[in-house]
Amino acid sequence: MSTHGPMLPVWSCGGCGAPWPCATRRRELLAEYEGAPVSLAVYLGAQLVRAGDEKFHYSDGSHRWTAPDPEYDQEVWEEQVRQHKLGHLRNERPRVRIRRIL
Repeated sequence: MSTHGPMLPVWSCGGCGAPWPCATRRRELLAEYEGAPVSLAVYLGAQLVRAGDEKFHYSDGSHRWTAPDPEYDQEVWEEQVRQHKLGHLRNERPRVRIRRIL
């Protein structure tokens, strides 16, 4: 695993501090996804989706249950976090149905 991952929300490289993806990570991605441009596009797209999540996550990936703004209605915030977590669950479930072989 690379140490040159994105540091959100500023999108700097965790390995060298350059804007992400830095030159090192670009080389790593090109080597890792050689001959698989669609997979590379999916990976980079997932990073963009992840960028929209930062208001619900702490930097370690855990969910933020306390509203970031003290003026924000805590009950509304908690419902938004619950809905956000349900979105994770919907995306993590396998889309392929496994049939039992007898």
